[in-house]
Amino acid sequence: MKGLLSLTVLLIFTALLGGCHDSKQLEPAPSTPTVPTQPPANEVTSLSVLIIDQNYRALEEVKLTLSSQDFVLETETDSEGRARFEVDYGKLNFPLILSSKKLGYSNQVKVIQDLAEKGENQFQLPVLQRQLPIVIDIGRDTELFTTDGAYLMLPANGLVDGDGDRVSGEVNVTITPLNTANSDGLKLFPGNFEGLYVGQDETSPIATYGTTEFHFEKEGEKLNLAPGVESVIELPIYVAQHVDGSAVVVGDRIELWHLEEDSGLWQNYGDGEVVDSQRSPTGYALRASVPHFSWWNVDVAPETRVINLNVTGEVSGECKVGLNADMASNSRPGLRASTQVSIPSNSSRRLLIPSGRQVNFSAVLNANGQVYLGDLQVAANDTGDNFTIEVVPEGGINPEDPAPYIAKIYGETTPEFEYDLITKKHRHAANIIHYYWDAKTGHPRQDGCSEDRMPDGEPKLDIHLISDARQYEDVELGNETGQIDLAVFPFDVETQGETLPADPEFISLNLLASNTFGSASRVIEVPNPRGAAPKLKGIRSYSHDKYQTLDIRWSVVGADSGYIEVWPLNDQAGPALIVEEIDPFAKHAQLVLEGLPIEGLSIKITYENQYDKLEAPIVITGESCDLMSDLPCDQPTN
Repeated sequence: MKGLLSLTVLLIFTALLGGCHDSKQLEPAPSTPTVPTQPPANEVTSLSVLIIDQNYRALEEVKLTLSSQDFVLETETDSEGRARFEVDYGKLNFPLILSSKKLGYSNQVKVIQDLAEKGENQFQLPVLQRQLPIVIDIGRDTELFTTDGAYLMLPANGLVDGDGDRVSGEVNVTITPLNTANSDGLKLFPGNFEGLYVGQDETSPIATYGTTEFHFEKEGEKLNLAPGVESVIELPIYVAQHVDGSAVVVGDRIELWHLEEDSGLWQNYGDGEVVDSQRSPTGYALRASVPHFSWWNVDVAPETRVINLNVTGEVSGECKVGLNADMASNSRPGLRASTQVSIPSNSSRRLLIPSGRQVNFSAVLNANGQVYLGDLQVAANDTGDNFTIEVVPEGGINPEDPAPYIAKIYGETTPEFEYDLITKKHRHAANIIHYYWDAKTGHPRQDGCSEDRMPDGEPKLDIHLISDARQYEDVELGNETGQIDLAVFPFDVETQGETLPADPEFISLNLLASNTFGSASRVIEVPNPRGAAPKLKGIRSYSHDKYQTLDIRWSVVGADSGYIEVWPLNDQAGPALIVEEIDPFAKHAQLVLEGLPIEGLSIKITYENQYDKLEAPIVITGESCDLMSDLPCDQPTN
């Protein structure tokens, strides 16, 4: 029979978890009591988790933990970035805490408020790769900067290890800002968009201006500030307006929050002051003194109001509708919420939404291969109490559509070299295409949604890669998100009597995904690097004693020789003050700069091989660090 759909939840702003069954991060308004459904005992519920990084690359060997007040489960992702938990739904006490750890990546944590009782709950958990570590000597006061405008002042000998013992010598530090002014950044946001004020038990929705992780370690052990020691930090601000639309200006006070990884909630720590920042994209950063290192967040808790929301649409039986609420904006702090809710009957529920802020709702229902979509816009100045979303059959491509949807593809090429022991030279052997993708398929099988039967099991997603490098035609990949590295030889090569293409200018890549309900394809052209210059993978530089000693660390492949040149900034047209050879296999050098002007230095590092050369110019001053190339810019230490 045809039934009327209604939504039964309250919106509290939390982070988006991808997949069909998003965690239910929505709760009733305070005046509306909730009566939890008593699920059947011994009902096994599966949680399938896919871990990807900010470039949609699947990550293996990620340690995952699923915990509650009653249990702790641990597992690790496989080569396709996937892991699986099985729990007895009848014995679950929510919330559940899902957390991830991997060397070189920030810890991620999400709160799961509900799960589907039957079938498999799909989660896609994006994690952020940390910036390259900087090695510092903690025996002296240290200042560090990032190109995004993050800043840190660490007092000398101010760190302790996990046992509380003081640490000395060299340690590694990573400072990793996250731009939350776009949807990709919001997906990587650690924890939930909820916070606690000191002394309060009720959480508040929070809207972020940007967040930064400060992480110290030595020999793999995490370090932190000693008791009684504080560090001055600056957090880049990525949005130019406050929630109310007014401009961010120097002198504003904005609330400061730090992440509690055990709960996934943010804890308020007073506020900070907006200051000028030449490196920040908006020109502003938030300065404050903090007692420990973790994720620190520039956030506000916006005022909220109550509305009544009803979802309607014609469909047979009971189904689940996915509800998304998007308050993200490139000019104002962003909020996002997502959930899966049951649609039992004619009713409406009270929801909390921000006051004076436009909120965009969207609803997606997959039923028997048919996609039902609905949307609603609640304007900032709309004072109404009752709103309705109608879901209707729609065509076209949608990430929740049961047919494949290719969300993102990304490809880049790098030259690969072999070292000839006889000639002592590098030989350009191949170009490697690093190819990353995210292809999704919906999960339309809904128990009790309709009398029509779905095919048994989930729709299988077959992914094929076709390249004009003919040795890689029709590569069957078979997973939704992942990566593959393809070798394309730059010269004529005969393989089994067939001559392969000779060093094409562009390499065409075709991604084809198909399942029971349809197919999708995307074609991109990746530039094929010619000349095979040495490839610089990373370069870092920092100084000691007012630039009297400069440490330079790098990683380069394909270089037969290298040298470094140094000029004063005020006389770059004259001869170099220092010209020193670099062993490209050493990966580290120190320059003694005693006697040189300390107001600024211009440095150029050059690597060469028999094909070409690579130049990496750097400008270092006492107050800023600007890199005149597409390489990462590392920060001096005053």
